Amino acid sequence: LKGKIAIPSQLEKLVSSQTYVDIRPGFTVKTIVIDPGHGGKDPGAISPRGLKEKTVNLSIAKYLKTKLERAGFKVILTRADDSYPTLQKRVNIAKNNKADLFISVHTNSNRSSKVSGTEIYYLSPSRLNSNARAVKLAKTENFQGKVMPFDVKAILWDLLITKNYASSIELSNSLYFNFKNLGFKVKPPKKAPFYVLRFAYTPSVLVETGYLSNRYEEKALRKKHYQKQIAESIALSITS
Repeated sequence: LKGKIAIPSQLEKLVSSQTYVDIRPGFTVKTIVIDPGHGGKDPGAISPRGLKEKTVNLSIAKYLKTKLERAGFKVILTRADDSYPTLQKRVNIAKNNKADLFISVHTNSNRSSKVSGTEIYYLSPSRLNSNARAVKLAKTENFQGKVMPFDVKAILWDLLITKNYASSIELSNSLYFNFKNLGFKVKPPKKAPFYVLRFAYTPSVLVETGYLSNRYEEKALRKKHYQKQIAESIALSITS
């Protein structure tokens, strides 16, 4: 009114108090598991010129490991050579090492050679229904002194994923802006129910670093300096 800005009284008190409010989630990262997708008998995508996804994934993952270790993190690869750990084994590595973060590195492909760009995925919680399960069980059961049934385990699992969901989104957004700021063509983060995201027991993201089906990105993905730039973009999202 008359050139003045009206704000809610509670917000006015907060601003005038000069109190710092940290709205970041309680998310401390010490141990990071990096998962180079595919490997061994599973080559993943293969470019028209024969470049295999599993090779690119591992190379980027190793560069990323080096960068993060220099920054002081403990970093574990789900595979360090041309082997094929099962999806279950990959997520168990994260669980057994009590990882604070799980990053799966992949390379994309499409029937159209025109499609290009980096893509970032985080867990989709669309199948989570913890509240509904909890209400149903509360009406019918008293579990004191009983062995925990499957449905209760499912509720606790859903709650764990929900807790990790916010941190996964935060990291996904950070990845998006860092890739964009470093000049990559990158699409906004998307939800996806990938196995390694659902069962890694920790905040998780999956990065599709580029398209082997696109001649320009395939050519770039062959080069070490480009792979290092991708690793740098991911590392900055964690260290900055």
